[in-house]
Amino acid sequence: MSLTYKYCDSLITKQELKSDCFKIKQKDTCPVFKVQIIDPKTQQAFSLLNLEVKTFMYFESRLGSDIDSSMDPVAEFTLLGNKYLCQVKVGDIILIEDCNQSLTEYMEVTSIDSSTGIITANRGDLEGYTSIQFDHFKKDLIRFYRIFEKNGYVDSIYEDSPDTEEDEADHSLLVYQWDSSDTTHRGDYYLEFKITDGDISRTFPLNNVGYCIQII
Repeated sequence: MSLTYKYCDSLITKQELKSDCFKIKQKDTCPVFKVQIIDPKTQQAFSLLNLEVKTFMYFESRLGSDIDSSMDPVAEFTLLGNKYLCQVKVGDIILIEDCNQSLTEYMEVTSIDSSTGIITANRGDLEGYTSIQFDHFKKDLIRFYRIFEKNGYVDSIYEDSPDTEEDEADHSLLVYQWDSSDTTHRGDYYLEFKITDGDISRTFPLNNVGYCIQII
Protein backbone atom coordinates (compact mmCIF):
# COMPACT_ATOMS: atom_id res chain seq x y z
CA MET A 1 0.00 0.00 0.00
CA SER A 2 1.24 3.49 -0.74
CA LEU A 3 0.01 6.96 0.07
CA THR A 4 -0.37 8.94 -3.13
CA TYR A 5 -0.12 12.71 -3.33
CA LYS A 6 -0.88 14.90 -6.31
CA TYR A 7 1.67 17.55 -5.36
CA CYS A 8 4.53 15.43 -4.05
CA ASP A 9 7.20 18.01 -4.95
CA SER A 10 5.33 21.16 -3.91
CA LEU A 11 6.22 22.42 -0.43
CA ILE A 12 3.31 23.73 1.61
CA THR A 13 4.21 27.18 2.91
CA LYS A 14 3.00 29.20 5.85
CA GLN A 15 1.40 31.61 3.38
CA GLU A 16 -1.01 28.84 2.40
CA LEU A 17 -2.16 28.38 6.00
CA LYS A 18 -5.67 29.71 6.43
CA SER A 19 -6.68 32.11 9.18
CA ASP A 20 -9.38 29.65 10.27
CA CYS A 21 -6.89 26.90 11.20
CA PHE A 22 -7.94 24.57 13.98
CA LYS A 23 -5.91 25.57 17.04
CA ILE A 24 -4.96 23.44 20.01
CA LYS A 25 -2.55 24.21 22.86
CA GLN A 26 0.72 22.34 23.23
CA LYS A 27 0.26 19.00 25.07
CA ASP A 28 -3.53 19.45 25.20
CA THR A 29 -5.97 16.75 24.08
CA CYS A 30 -9.04 18.98 23.77
CA PRO A 31 -10.90 20.14 21.84
CA VAL A 32 -11.25 17.10 19.62
CA PHE A 33 -10.97 17.70 15.89
CA LYS A 34 -14.26 17.29 13.99
CA VAL A 35 -15.11 17.98 10.37
CA GLN A 36 -18.27 17.54 8.36
CA ILE A 37 -17.84 16.06 4.89
CA ILE A 38 -19.72 17.74 2.06
CA ASP A 39 -20.52 16.02 -1.22
CA PRO A 40 -18.72 18.19 -3.84
CA LYS A 41 -21.44 17.50 -6.42
CA THR A 42 -24.51 18.27 -4.34
CA GLN A 43 -22.91 20.46 -1.64
CA GLN A 44 -24.87 18.42 0.89
CA ALA A 45 -23.54 16.66 3.97
CA PHE A 46 -23.71 12.88 3.82
CA SER A 47 -23.51 9.92 6.16
CA LEU A 48 -20.33 7.86 6.62
CA LEU A 49 -21.73 5.03 8.69
CA ASN A 50 -19.77 1.78 9.18
CA LEU A 51 -16.55 3.05 7.59
CA GLU A 52 -13.01 2.58 8.87
CA VAL A 53 -11.32 5.91 9.64
CA LYS A 54 -7.54 6.43 9.84
CA THR A 55 -5.87 9.74 10.69
CA PHE A 56 -2.61 11.26 9.46
CA MET A 57 -0.97 14.58 10.43
CA TYR A 58 2.25 15.95 8.94
CA PHE A 59 4.46 18.91 8.16
CA GLU A 60 6.95 19.35 5.34
CA SER A 61 10.47 20.66 4.82
CA ARG A 62 13.33 20.18 2.34
CA LEU A 63 16.52 18.17 2.66
CA GLY A 64 19.65 20.13 3.46
CA SER A 65 21.91 17.23 2.50
CA ASP A 66 21.88 14.15 0.28
CA ILE A 67 20.80 10.72 1.47
CA ASP A 68 22.60 7.95 -0.37
CA SER A 69 20.76 4.68 -0.98
CA SER A 70 23.79 2.86 0.47
CA MET A 71 23.09 4.37 3.91
CA ASP A 72 21.58 1.24 5.40
CA PRO A 73 19.87 0.68 7.75
CA VAL A 74 20.39 4.18 9.17
CA ALA A 75 20.30 7.50 7.33
CA GLU A 76 21.70 10.82 8.57
CA PHE A 77 20.66 14.15 7.05
CA THR A 78 19.88 17.80 7.72
CA LEU A 79 17.04 20.10 6.73
CA LEU A 80 17.59 23.05 4.42
CA GLY A 81 18.30 26.04 6.64
CA ASN A 82 17.19 23.86 9.58
CA LYS A 83 13.65 24.88 8.60
CA TYR A 84 11.09 23.26 10.92
CA LEU A 85 13.81 21.33 12.76
CA CYS A 86 12.15 22.39 16.02
CA GLN A 87 9.03 20.45 14.99
CA VAL A 88 10.82 17.15 14.36
CA LYS A 89 10.26 14.52 17.05
CA VAL A 90 11.78 11.12 17.72
CA GLY A 91 9.29 8.57 16.41
CA ASP A 92 8.06 10.71 13.51
CA ILE A 93 7.45 8.74 10.32
CA ILE A 94 9.23 10.18 7.27
CA LEU A 95 7.92 9.97 3.73
CA ILE A 96 10.01 10.87 0.66
CA GLU A 97 8.67 10.33 -2.85
CA ASP A 98 10.08 10.45 -6.36
CA CYS A 99 7.17 11.44 -8.60
CA ASN A 100 9.02 10.65 -11.83
CA GLN A 101 9.98 7.09 -10.87
CA SER A 102 6.95 6.33 -8.67
CA LEU A 103 9.23 5.53 -5.72
CA THR A 104 8.28 5.90 -2.06
CA GLU A 105 10.53 5.51 0.97
CA TYR A 106 9.58 5.53 4.64
CA MET A 107 11.85 6.07 7.62
CA GLU A 108 11.44 6.58 11.36
CA VAL A 109 13.26 9.35 13.26
CA THR A 110 15.48 7.89 15.98
CA SER A 111 17.50 10.93 17.10
CA ILE A 112 17.87 14.69 16.57
CA ASP A 113 21.02 16.69 17.30
CA SER A 114 19.82 20.26 17.78
CA SER A 115 23.39 21.61 17.88
CA THR A 116 24.37 20.24 14.45
CA GLY A 117 20.90 19.87 12.94
CA ILE A 118 21.59 16.21 12.08
CA ILE A 119 18.56 13.91 12.05
CA THR A 120 19.07 10.16 12.24
CA ALA A 121 16.40 7.79 10.93
CA ASN A 122 15.94 4.08 10.45
CA ARG A 123 15.08 2.94 6.91
CA GLY A 124 12.74 0.08 6.10
CA ASP A 125 9.17 -1.04 5.50
CA LEU A 126 6.28 -0.02 7.67
CA GLU A 127 3.51 -2.49 8.40
CA GLY A 128 1.20 -2.39 5.38
CA TYR A 129 3.44 0.01 3.43
CA THR A 130 6.25 -0.93 1.06
CA SER A 131 9.38 1.21 1.31
CA ILE A 132 11.99 1.36 -1.48
CA GLN A 133 15.42 2.76 -0.65
CA PHE A 134 16.68 5.21 -3.24
CA ASP A 135 18.93 8.28 -3.45
CA HIS A 136 17.58 11.58 -2.12
CA PHE A 137 19.15 14.93 -2.86
CA LYS A 138 19.48 18.31 -1.25
CA LYS A 139 16.26 20.36 -1.63
CA ASP A 140 14.10 17.24 -2.13
CA LEU A 141 10.75 17.46 -0.37
CA ILE A 142 10.50 15.53 2.91
CA ARG A 143 7.34 14.93 4.91
CA PHE A 144 7.25 14.20 8.66
CA TYR A 145 4.19 12.44 10.08
CA ARG A 146 3.41 13.09 13.73
CA ILE A 147 0.23 11.03 13.37
CA PHE A 148 0.44 8.05 11.07
CA GLU A 149 -2.60 5.83 10.58
CA LYS A 150 -4.08 6.33 14.03
CA ASN A 151 -7.74 5.52 14.53
CA GLY A 152 -10.36 8.17 13.99
CA TYR A 153 -14.08 7.58 14.13
CA VAL A 154 -17.42 8.65 12.70
CA ASP A 155 -19.84 10.63 14.85
CA SER A 156 -23.30 10.44 13.31
CA ILE A 157 -25.86 13.22 13.63
CA TYR A 158 -29.38 11.86 13.86
CA GLU A 159 -32.54 13.61 12.72
CA ASP A 160 -36.18 12.67 13.22
CA SER A 161 -37.51 10.79 10.21
CA PRO A 162 -41.16 11.46 9.30
CA ASP A 163 -41.38 8.10 7.53
CA THR A 164 -40.20 5.85 10.36
CA GLU A 165 -40.47 5.65 14.13
CA GLU A 166 -36.69 5.52 14.44
CA ASP A 167 -34.22 8.36 14.01
CA GLU A 168 -32.01 8.12 10.94
CA ALA A 169 -28.41 9.27 10.47
CA ASP A 170 -28.69 12.51 8.53
CA HIS A 171 -24.97 13.24 8.22
CA SER A 172 -21.68 12.40 9.87
CA LEU A 173 -18.61 14.04 11.34
CA LEU A 174 -15.11 12.63 10.98
CA VAL A 175 -13.50 12.87 14.41
CA TYR A 176 -10.00 12.52 15.83
CA GLN A 177 -9.40 12.41 19.58
CA TRP A 178 -5.98 13.84 20.33
CA ASP A 179 -3.36 12.01 22.31
CA SER A 180 -0.96 14.14 24.36
CA SER A 181 1.93 12.76 22.25
CA ASP A 182 0.37 14.34 19.15
CA THR A 183 0.66 17.91 20.42
CA THR A 184 4.07 18.04 22.10
CA HIS A 185 5.68 20.34 19.50
CA ARG A 186 4.35 23.75 18.51
CA GLY A 187 3.98 24.50 14.83
CA ASP A 188 1.84 24.26 11.72
CA TYR A 189 0.62 20.87 10.51
CA TYR A 190 -1.86 19.31 8.11
CA LEU A 191 -4.32 16.59 9.05
CA GLU A 192 -5.99 14.06 6.73
CA PHE A 193 -8.61 11.38 7.17
CA LYS A 194 -8.49 8.18 5.15
CA ILE A 195 -11.82 6.36 5.08
CA THR A 196 -12.13 2.80 3.87
CA ASP A 197 -15.19 0.87 2.77
CA GLY A 198 -14.16 -2.64 1.78
CA ASP A 199 -11.52 -2.32 -0.94
CA ILE A 200 -12.30 1.35 -1.63
CA SER A 201 -10.35 4.10 0.14
CA ARG A 202 -10.67 7.86 -0.06
CA THR A 203 -8.74 10.67 1.57
CA PHE A 204 -10.27 13.87 2.95
CA PRO A 205 -9.96 16.74 2.33
CA LEU A 206 -10.20 16.24 -1.41
CA ASN A 207 -7.64 18.95 -2.27
CA ASN A 208 -4.71 16.74 -1.13
CA VAL A 209 -3.35 19.42 1.19
CA GLY A 210 -4.94 18.57 4.53
CA TYR A 211 -6.86 20.41 7.22
CA CYS A 212 -4.77 23.17 8.75
CA ILE A 213 -3.76 22.50 12.37
CA GLN A 214 -1.83 24.92 14.59
CA ILE A 215 -0.33 23.72 17.86
CA ILE A 216 0.24 26.85 19.96
